[in-house]
Amino acid sequence: MRTNRARYALAALALAASPAAALDLTGTWLGKYACTEYQGETTKFTVTDDEMRITQTGDTFAVDSQNAFSGVSIPDLRRPDTRGEAKLANCLTDNLVSTGGDEIARLKASIDREKGKGKLKGVSIYTFEGGWGTCKWSYKLTSPENPNAAGCAP
Repeated sequence: MRTNRARYALAALALAASPAAALDLTGTWLGKYACTEYQGETTKFTVTDDEMRITQTGDTFAVDSQNAFSGVSIPDLRRPDTRGEAKLANCLTDNLVSTGGDEIARLKASIDREKGKGKLKGVSIYTFEGGWGTCKWSYKLTSPENPNAAGCAP
């Protein structure tokens, strides 16, 4: 039994010491988001044919869409080049939720850069003056080429 534990420990050390593979989300994505807002009453809306452009360097990335975002990709331990998650923050996000402009998203990612295919699906929560909302996101990769997104430019 100790021999197996030692093998597992050595394998874990080898994985930790090896450079992490990157989940590269760079490209142009087309999709939709469906939102539910609350501002004293509940309303729903869907935006289709939304284009999201992502430029990634290392594990951080910039997003240009209807709003600009910054984000980080988190590769899956078993399939780090093709699966993982992404976390995004709207560039206007701050600690004053009453003024709006705040949005945080969590997206599951799957991508096959060789085939030029990928999916991003997830949820976000956002605020606006007098209310808040949640959205479900669903996007497909339409081009793996770098769109040179600026995102949250300084």
